[in-house]
Amino acid sequence: MIVGAGVTLSAFFEPGAPLLSKVNPLAAPNLQPDLPRTMVVWLQNTSSGTLQMSWVASSNVNVSVYRATSCAFVSYATKAIYCPAGPALASWPANSSGHWSTSGTISFPFLLNLEDSGPKAVNVSAVFTEQWESTGPSVPTWIFVSTLAGGIACISIGGVAIFLGLFLRSGVYDRDEPEERTAGTDPDLVLEPDEADADDDLLDDPPE
Repeated sequence: MIVGAGVTLSAFFEPGAPLLSKVNPLAAPNLQPDLPRTMVVWLQNTSSGTLQMSWVASSNVNVSVYRATSCAFVSYATKAIYCPAGPALASWPANSSGHWSTSGTISFPFLLNLEDSGPKAVNVSAVFTEQWESTGPSVPTWIFVSTLAGGIACISIGGVAIFLGLFLRSGVYDRDEPEERTAGTDPDLVLEPDEADADDDLLDDPPE
């Protein structure tokens, strides 16, 4: 029964839903001075997650991150044009590296703006990493049901065993042991005490 109880409880304490993740690496090689570049960032929309962003450049640049909104649509290219929605979420003026993170409700797209204000071309690379919890069950339903059924079966078997142990103490195999007999002795030839005395009298000397 103890084993069955443990198996049954384990069905309700399965590990939580796993964390899912996505990565969006971006690169801006040969970013020219005074020619800003905007990159659209797409990952997974989620009501509860974490988004991290890191970037590095070969020289100082101006970098900023914005929430994006659709501001125009180019019909001939079947492509939406996005504009910043509100102030920058993070910015690094005249830096060669940076890191930013946010958590909670995350809705894409984001915009990554890059601007080289130096005298020569710069190489910039960035990566956005998102993590969120899966909304699906942590384990398949059939595993949960089979674990629960196994635990209940163990409890049932244990209950029957305890019942038999308490109310049938003598056991079903308890029987009187047979009497031991002397090897080579036929019980039909064993004489009663009186018969043995009678035979002894026949061996006495005859009267004179």
